[in-house]
Amino acid sequence: MNHNAADGGRGPEVVRTHLEAIRRTLLDLRVRIEDTFAEGDYVVTRVTGCGTHLGEWMDIEPTGREVRLKGINIDWVERGRIAEHWEEADTIGMLVQMGVDPFVGRLEE
Repeated sequence: MNHNAADGGRGPEVVRTHLEAIRRTLLDLRVRIEDTFAEGDYVVTRVTGCGTHLGEWMDIEPTGREVRLKGINIDWVERGRIAEHWEEADTIGMLVQMGVDPFVGRLEE
């Protein structure tokens, strides 16, 4: 179960849909795993994604700006498969890098 999906969806299709949306926004996306920690059945991964804002995202037209998105994923593994997933990402930081004030709207250029 993906606890971050709007419908709390399950299965690889939820992950695929999420990743496709990101790849449509940051066409040249590169993801680097910074750290991975495991404790019992839980795995925590800290990641950094970089890419150029070349596709529309949440009604924000492409800016051509390079953005960096940091995130942390927590996965509960059951029988060798991810059974539950939580993620937190610095989307406010990403919006600011795109030139958007997340609380008001477009920042002045």
